[in-house]
Amino acid sequence: MKRIGFTVIAVAAIAACQTDRTSPPGPTAVIQDANHNDGNGFFFWLAPVVNQQSPATQVFSRQLSPVVTITNLCQGGGVVRTFSGADISVSNAAYHVNWRTAQDNLNPDCTYRVSVTVGTKLMGFADVDVVSNGRELKNVVTNEFIPLLDDGTLPLQFFMGVGSQCARAGSDCGEGTAHPGQNTVIVSANGRAGVFVPAGAVDGDVTISVESSDERPCIPGLPLQVFPGSPGAVGNSCYDFRTDPPLSRVNNNETGKFNTNVTVGICPDADALALNHATLDLIQIFQFDAGRPIQALDNVGAPFLHCDPHFNPSFGSRRSLFDELAKSFAALISPRPLYASTNRMMFDVGAGGSTDGFSRFTWALPSGGLIDFETFPDGSPTCASCTLTNEYASRGVVFSFSSPIVCPSLTNAQLFLSSTVYDPTGGPANHSVTSAEAPTGGFCSGTTTMSFAGLPDTVRFQVRGNNDIALFPVAAFDGGAAPIPASEIARSGVTTYTSVSGFVFRQETITIIHAGGIGRVDLAMNGFIVLIDNLIILP
Repeated sequence: MKRIGFTVIAVAAIAACQTDRTSPPGPTAVIQDANHNDGNGFFFWLAPVVNQQSPATQVFSRQLSPVVTITNLCQGGGVVRTFSGADISVSNAAYHVNWRTAQDNLNPDCTYRVSVTVGTKLMGFADVDVVSNGRELKNVVTNEFIPLLDDGTLPLQFFMGVGSQCARAGSDCGEGTAHPGQNTVIVSANGRAGVFVPAGAVDGDVTISVESSDERPCIPGLPLQVFPGSPGAVGNSCYDFRTDPPLSRVNNNETGKFNTNVTVGICPDADALALNHATLDLIQIFQFDAGRPIQALDNVGAPFLHCDPHFNPSFGSRRSLFDELAKSFAALISPRPLYASTNRMMFDVGAGGSTDGFSRFTWALPSGGLIDFETFPDGSPTCASCTLTNEYASRGVVFSFSSPIVCPSLTNAQLFLSSTVYDPTGGPANHSVTSAEAPTGGFCSGTTTMSFAGLPDTVRFQVRGNNDIALFPVAAFDGGAAPIPASEIARSGVTTYTSVSGFVFRQETITIIHAGGIGRVDLAMNGFIVLIDNLIILP
């Protein structure tokens, strides 16, 4: 069979001048990239398709998984060949794929389009025209002839710069493709934001972009002290995280969520870092989805960011992921979150938040701050052991207790110094809330209740108890006393420790989010003790 060569078509006028065509060419033949026909400003065809160099002012985006598709533009034509995954290699700041044209029985009378896509986004394309000598293609922009390889192979090369997947030029952008069976870390160009997607979080390849936002307010309707940073690519702490295509089309669910939580990380802005240490440790990343309640994320480490106190440049590699997780998160989740910390680090909470979906994120200080039960609302120190009812009413919560059989006369919860028995060995003094103290000593079996004024949408607190308790019994109710579904009660940050008394205890964070408002939360303590600590109430 006679080999076939190609002419790269740059403008419609040249396509019209072809004389070796015997059938209609179909759509107007063109080439599109950053320098041709208003293409994506971060996509460039390279030689031999176009005789141009990679842009010196852009950073190569090497974490993407492009797809190259060859399409016959003749009437009735279709997809000739598709290249993806291992078909496409990365080297010398370019993507490479070899099209072995002799395998596709190409028609000399037709034009073929070479398209590059990432996710659902078209990066660029080049239309090639079949010529008859079989040994070369012609770039009609420069009139240079470029030979095919001996086996009729057309080498395709292209450059994609960081920013190709983001919506705005000039933003701080990070981008990459997450794969089902591997861990993925994507960090923005300026290193201020990023994401860790663990293996199994997605069921198929999905393109992820992390992009700074200049919109202010960053999160509309967030009635808190917010730290979005300054607009622009530098010093911003307001970011949009997106997937392409949407997760509802990637994962085997209809919720549009990741299969397992991912970690989003954002460096706090200068105003946040200027806070005193105790206040800085209270800030959280907040998530905004239009039509849904604003959500405060559980603080976790983001060791893939330089600003995180546990920065680890190799975090996310498959070989050492679990060791890195242990080292990076140990100081954040066991046992240090129980207490105020030291001044040995810039901030202790970590630069990340745990979430099951993407949207917009920024830092804010929860309303009223954290109720850690170390002081009363008037600033006076709490007691070693005393009854607790409405002492924190000014902070939006009242405590009560019920035990119809064991302690029927007691209606108060108990505030006490838990660090002498139930907290980790060697920890500082710490107070917690539990069931009422029994008249004969110890604590009564029963139910401790937190009732909330104003029906907040979000309540978050830590619980601790003996690790033999399979599930800490937590129930939540709306303002009308109707049960809140268990699906709206999340448990996270689970860790264990050895208590002062020598028992293995478990700590976890309970987050309840209910758009209709939360009226009360019950914790059943029947035959065991459960400690409540570090309460946050969000409107």
